Amino acid sequence: MKKLLVLLAFASIFNIALADDKKPYDESANAAEQIRAALKTAKAERKSALIVFAANWCGDCKMLDMEMRQGELARLVNDRLSVVKVNVGRFDRNKDVTAVYGNVVK
Repeated sequence: MKKLLVLLAFASIFNIALADDKKPYDESANAAEQIRAALKTAKAERKSALIVFAANWCGDCKMLDMEMRQGELARLVNDRLSVVKVNVGRFDRNKDVTAVYGNVVK
């Protein structure tokens, strides 16, 4: 019974994330420029830079974005990281940027 409740709770959260019309990964952004700005900000604020390669169609990606913006994790992220969210589309966008950081998808 506990497994079923956990599964249902996960499915409910997952569906909320998928049903959300918000697009956390800007499809028109200049990723290279955003990364340069984040690196500059991180250096000035003595933080680490985090580049999140993701897509708006991806439920896990949307869930990651949602989790990083709430609760204790949001505080940690804001305190320690300069975050850049790079949209990869269907692995057909920002290939030049992903190649620089070790893209394994060709």
